[in-house]
Formats: sequence, C-alpha cells, structure tokens
Amino acid sequence: MKKLKYSVLIWALFVCFGLTANAQTDSRQRTVETVITDNLAQLPVSSSKEYNEVIGEMAATGQKGMEMLASMLKPADKAKNATFEYAINSIVNYVNVAGKENLQDGIRKGLINGLEKCTDNANRAFLLTELNKLATASEYSLYEKLLGDAYLQDYAIRGLAQIPGINSQVVELLKSQKAPKSALAYLAYERNLKGVEPILLEWAKESDEKTLDAVYNALTVCGSTASVKTLQAAAKAKGFALDPTSATDAYLQLLENLDDNVVVLKAAKELVKSQIPAIRCTGMELILKSDNKNVVKNILAALKDNDIQYRVTALDFAKQYAGEDIFNTVAGKFASYQTAAQADIVRWLGSNHIASEIDLVVNAISSNNEELAVAAIQAASKIGGDKALTALVGQLGKGGNVTSAAQKALLSFNGNIASGVLSALNSSDVNVQVEALKLASSRRIYSTYNKVIELTKSSDANVKNAAYDALKGVVTPDKFNQVCDMLEASNGEVANKLQAAAKAAIQGQNADQQYNSIAARLNANKSKAALYYQLLAQAGNSQSIAKLQEEYKSGSAKDAAFKALLQVNNPEMIEVLYQLAKENPSSKDAVLGRYLTLVKGAGKSAIENYLLYSRALDLKPADKVQSSFVSALSSSKILPSLMLSAKYLDNAATTYVHPTVLEAMLPYLSSTCANPGAQHSAGRAARYAVDEAREDVAGELGCKPSEVVFTSGGSEADNQALRTAAAWG
Repeated sequence: MKKLKYSVLIWALFVCFGLTANAQTDSRQRTVETVITDNLAQLPVSSSKEYNEVIGEMAATGQKGMEMLASMLKPADKAKNATFEYAINSIVNYVNVAGKENLQDGIRKGLINGLEKCTDNANRAFLLTELNKLATASEYSLYEKLLGDAYLQDYAIRGLAQIPGINSQVVELLKSQKAPKSALAYLAYERNLKGVEPILLEWAKESDEKTLDAVYNALTVCGSTASVKTLQAAAKAKGFALDPTSATDAYLQLLENLDDNVVVLKAAKELVKSQIPAIRCTGMELILKSDNKNVVKNILAALKDNDIQYRVTALDFAKQYAGEDIFNTVAGKFASYQTAAQADIVRWLGSNHIASEIDLVVNAISSNNEELAVAAIQAASKIGGDKALTALVGQLGKGGNVTSAAQKALLSFNGNIASGVLSALNSSDVNVQVEALKLASSRRIYSTYNKVIELTKSSDANVKNAAYDALKGVVTPDKFNQVCDMLEASNGEVANKLQAAAKAAIQGQNADQQYNSIAARLNANKSKAALYYQLLAQAGNSQSIAKLQEEYKSGSAKDAAFKALLQVNNPEMIEVLYQLAKENPSSKDAVLGRYLTLVKGAGKSAIENYLLYSRALDLKPADKVQSSFVSALSSSKILPSLMLSAKYLDNAATTYVHPTVLEAMLPYLSSTCANPGAQHSAGRAARYAVDEAREDVAGELGCKPSEVVFTSGGSEADNQALRTAAAWG
C-alpha cells in the first residue's frame, strides 16, 4: 500500500513535468523515475545494508534524480515532506564522504536547480542547508546573491563559513559590507580570516550589542596585539563581568592566542590585581605562560596568596610550564607556607601520584589541623605504597572526620590493603577492629576470613556484630558448610547475618550448583529447613521453586516460605504467584505487585502480557496495584490492551496526580484557598489563577480562552460534550 501510494504520486508528477520516453536508465534498465519511485517506497529503511542499497541507487541518478526529489517538496500546510526530506538529506550525506566524490557534482547541480525553482521559503532553506554540505568555490556567486535574500541570508552565511577556498572573496565581502556586520564578523571568525583586523576594529566602535559580540569574538582569532587595547577597554568598561557583548571573554581569549609574551605579560599582571577570582586565575595562567624566566618564582609566590582558587590555578599549571622538577621544589618550601596552602600542596602531590614525596604526605596526616590531615589522607590513598597504607590504617578508630576520611581513603586505596587490614584486625583497640572489619568486607579481602570468624567470638559486642556483618564480604564457596553450621546453631539477628553470609558464599555459582549445595544441607537437617528458604529464593531454579512450594504447603514455617517465594526472580514464578494471589486474599496485593514485576521482565509478547494483566485485574486488587496494571496495559499498544484500559478511564482511583500538577496546585490546596467568585482580594487572586490556567489550556489547544470550560470531573465533561454534539445535530 505504501509503495502504491508513492508510485501513484510520483507518476502523477511525471505527467505534470512532461517526462519523455528517452529517459536515462540504470544497469537494470530502469529509468531515473522508476529508481526514485521504487526506492522512495522503501523509506525509511531498517538496516545499514538496506540504507546503503536504497540511498546508493538514488544517489546514482545524479542531477536528474535530485531535481525530481526537490520538485516533490511542497509547502508544509499542503503536503507532508518527511519522506522526500529524508531521501534528500540521506543522499547528500551518502555522497559527502571519501570515495563518493564522483557523485557529488550531479547532486550539487540538482540541489542548485531545485533551489532556483523552489518558491516555498521553508523548502528553499532546507535545500540550501543540504547544498551547504557540498558547495564549492564555484558556487560562491550564488551564495553572494543569496545574501540579499532576507529569508535565506542566515543560511547563506553558514554556507559561506564552510565552503573551501574562498577566503579572498569573503575578505572582499567584509570590505563591501554586503551583509550585516554581525554576520560578516561571524564569517571572519569561522574562517579565521587574516588581514581583516582593521575592518573589525572599525566595527568595534559600533554600539549594537549583537554586532559587538560577533566583532569581539572575531578579533580573538583575527586580531593581533593591535586589538588588545580595544578589547581591554571594552572588558574594563564592563567591570570584567559577563555581558551581552562577551567583551571579557574575548579579551582573555585574545591574550591566550597571542604569541607576544611582552604584551601578554603586561596585561596579565593587570588581571591578577582584579577583585574577581576567575579573572585573577586567568591572569595567573597567562603569567606562567608568558614569563618563562620566572615560572618557578611566580608559582612559589602564588602559593602565599590568600585565595585558594588562585593558589590551585598556579599548581594546576605548574607541571605544564615548570616541568617535573617543580614537585620537588614546592615540597622543599612546604614548611614556609600557611596551613591552607599546605593542604593545597598535598592534594596536588596526591593527584599527580608523586611517590617521591610520600614522607611529606604521611607526616602531614598527623597534623593537628583537620583540613591538612584529611587532605594528606586523600593524597596518601592516591599515591599508595606501604608507607601510605600503614599511615592510613593508623588513623582507624580515632573517630571524627579523620577516621571517616581514612576509611574512605582505604576503600579507594591505590594498591592491595590486605596486609594493613589484617594488622588492624589484630589490634587491641576494639574501635580499630570494627573499622577494619568494615574494610575487609567492603574490599572483599578473603584472606581475612579466619580472623573474622575468630572475631565473631569477641567479648566486645560491637566487634562481634561487626564480624558477623563482615562475613558476607569475605566468605568463599568452600566455606559454605562452615557458615551453615554456624547458621543452624544461631538465632535472631545473628541468624539473619549468617544467612546473608551463606547466600554470599554460593552467589557466584549457577542456579543448579546453588540448589545442590542447599539441598545437601536440607537433607542433612530437615528441622532447620526454614533457615534455607532465602537461599532457595536466591537460587531460583525450578527445583528451588518446587521445594519452596512444598514447604509453603506442608512446612512448619509457612510464612517464611511464602515470603521467600515472593523473592524468587524466575518467570516460572508468574503462574505460581497468580495461584498464590487467588488463594491468599489478605496478601493478594503484595503478591500481584511481584507478579507484575516478573511479567514486565519476562520478555513476553504484547498479547501474552495482555492476558496475564487481564486475569490479574479480574482479582480486583487495591487501587494502587490496579493502577500499576492499567499503566502496564497502556504500554502494550494492541487493541485488546487499549480496550481493557478504557474500562478504567473514568476511574479516579487508578489515576495518579502528575508531579507538575501537584506542584502547581499545592499553593491552592494549602495557603491560597478562596472562592474565585468572591470579590475580596483572596477571591480575586483565585479568579486570576483560574483565568490564567484557562489561557494556558487555550494556548495548548489553539482555541480562544472563552471556549475552554472547566468541569467538576470526567462525567460532567462527557455529558457536556454529548449535549453539545446533540445540540449541533
């Protein structure tokens, strides 16, 4: 049907344009008209192979094919151009790559002829945009002419910005001012034109902000030291602040681009006197860049500044301009700086992983100044090594921000921390042991398992609890039975922690392996079966599901088995959960919530989902659960799902309040409550809010505000619509 539609349309066009029988043909003896017709009917394609075949055939029709496609474009209010635009854009992109140069000339000529014949502005702009990608110096005169076209001027400027080999012509354009100065300055910037600085400086005397913005920007690449004074004055006039002309940005960028170190250094020294941190920092970078003889001196001096941004800027560019030796130089002056600067320095050493300065960093960890100590801890973590590890472990158990920082630093430590953590576990300080247990578990340091087991018998309650918590992070599959022995001998919260450890021990095994390990324990001690329900849920294979169902029906811990069934992540549970929902009205909503999650993730067809959702809704779940099913139905996009969803359209219980609606309504549901029909100030305010809402709705619907009627609900609105329709016959 789609192919027939386009065939009829295109052959009708052929008749209108008087196509002859002596048409160009391809290797299959198809005319250009046939090639275009056949391939348009295939768009859009679904694979890259099809794309290359379809677009390649159309591109091979050259000028004639492109002219035909261009002629098919109609005003947007009279026809849909999406397919034709897609074809034209794809052809241009197809030929605009290396190896397809032989096709470009024909497509380019077809676009030019199509542009000249087109009368619709939007379509002309589209064709010119595509031509911009292929245009050459030969098309310069066309673009110069289009500068006089008010609608296409901006598109022509963009084309001139990218056509190769026309710099001399563009320079003449600037001299003749055949377009707005802002547009010409944009061209100068994009083409990085040389020899136009005097013109731009003359235009910089303008007062129009749009022009000045473009001119200042152009001077950053087209300007020289001659432009410094102009841009400096403009930036100063704006107080080096952001403004519509971007004078400050342009001035700083020009200084960055200049090679004249004398001029740049002089300007930079003025910049560092500014009260604006960002300007001072830029000045600092420019000083380092332009004053080669005094780089180290300037860095060391900057570190005595009170502004952290200024100090950090000096450090950030230190290696770039001073080389590797700067680390040793700064470290040698470390003691002479204020504590804040010392913190900056150790952070800098850490970020650059300067292992040669680890002694300085480690010593700083013991500082009485918390900022410096924390900075040193973070630096030690990045540098790594035995000294850093020992120093960080030594901070565990001290409490406060320092211990917290050490804990985080060890979690991200650059290297193996097992030896350090084991040393901490052997500490006589219970606080250190607790922190070390957390690290052992988080970093999965399996070599600490035996020590962790030992600490589960600690006389200190905090250590004992932390050890049980840590087991799940250090246990391995070969320790499964030992953990299960402990589990069967435990109770309460300890049992929960050992249960988590047992699950972790076999988590890396496949479902069948997990089940076999669990089944062996169940068979050995059936009276402890309930302890293994959570493990069966994790295994989640068919045998695990069957075992949990068996335990649910006849076991002594029915509730625990039921809870475990809800945690199984296996599509086989969909039917099981449905039956559970039918049999357990009191738990129906919780079961159906899990049921919905599994159905969504099962990858079933739309019709299968519809059937599964439909039978769940037949069980009449609570409003919130019902709403979730209706929402899932609406995403299926098949007729049965939509029809079933329609049953709930007028059910307020299944409709959530949208967050933006809630945000907009909150003031009127709390602090701003009044009758919009009242004459007092609160009433008038409420009336204003209603009228404003009416205007917003009208704007979205494209109608008059007076045509928008607010009702009390869906039923009233339905009746209003029916009565209106009946009144109109």
